[in-house]
Amino acid sequence: MAECLEEAARYPEWHPVAIYHEEELIGFAMYGSFVVNKDTWIDRIMIDKNDQGKGFGKQAMKQLIEIVSKEYDVKTIYLSIIEENKVAHQLYKSIGFEFINERDPNGELIFQYQFDEKGV
Repeated sequence: MAECLEEAARYPEWHPVAIYHEEELIGFAMYGSFVVNKDTWIDRIMIDKNDQGKGFGKQAMKQLIEIVSKEYDVKTIYLSIIEENKVAHQLYKSIGFEFINERDPNGELIFQYQFDEKGV
């Protein structure tokens, strides 16, 4: 997480956020929008290993989608995952993200979420 905070300090486009369950810190994420083409990303979502498998990641992603789409007034949000991370793949797919047959510069799979008027 320290690496993420350092990156957010260097690049003002990134916004780090803490993820809480009740009053307990259980995770972290970053999001940002890049002015050139207004590509908007949710990045580095992490849930503490003791809190995984409890639905917190899915709940956090849904809230982040709402926040990010309103803050940047966008209908499309991107994220990338390591190909081997099948759990993340299933989670994002269950929320409505789709693999767009592209990879980021690190070789990660790029997924896209199309926001509609009904919400998340």
